[in-house]
Amino acid sequence: MKENQNIEFKEKWKDEYLKVIAANTNGGKLLIGINERQIKAVIFVKEKGRITNPPLIRQKSDMIKKNK
Repeated sequence: MKENQNIEFKEKWKDEYLKVIAANTNGGKLLIGINERQIKAVIFVKEKGRITNPPLIRQKSDMIKKNK
């Protein structure tokens, strides 16, 4: 699997990814904790406006709210 317009690898979580996930209208996969060698990942898939793995997204967004 290679990065392309529908697949993106990120080695570390950054809270700004919540905005990227929410703004993406084309769908695709954001693989967190993985690099080009494809080592371990948390996968978020957005299809038709719905995001998989919402518990982790909720946890991260709650952390952002608490820090404001």
